[in-house]
Amino acid sequence: MEHTLFECTAVNRLDLAYRTIRKDDEVCLYRVVRKQCEKMYQNFYPCLDCDFQKEFQRNFHNRWFEMFLISSLLEAGIQPEEKGNDEGPDAKLIIGAQTIWVMGTECP
Repeated sequence: MEHTLFECTAVNRLDLAYRTIRKDDEVCLYRVVRKQCEKMYQNFYPCLDCDFQKEFQRNFHNRWFEMFLISSLLEAGIQPEEKGNDEGPDAKLIIGAQTIWVMGTECP
C-alpha cells in the first residue's frame, strides 16, 4: 500500500511551505519537491511517529529534516530500530552493544 504525505488531514494552520508544495499548479519546481518528499516518505514510513503526517503539515521544515535524516540513514544501509509511539528522539540505532538515539533539529 502506498502512503501519501500530501493527503490533507484535519489540521488547523497548515504550514505555508506545506501548502505551497501541496498545490497542484503549473510550477514545475513544486512538483519536483513534492515528488522527492513522497519518495522519501515511502522509505521512511515504517519508522515514523504516529503524529508525523499532521506535524509535517504544521511544521514542514522540522519534519522534512527528520524525514531526510532517517531516509539518508536507510539509504546508507543503517536500519533504525522500531520504537514505541513516543519513545525517545527521531531514530533509535543499535550498533554493536550500543543504543544510539538520533535527533534532527532545525537551525534558527
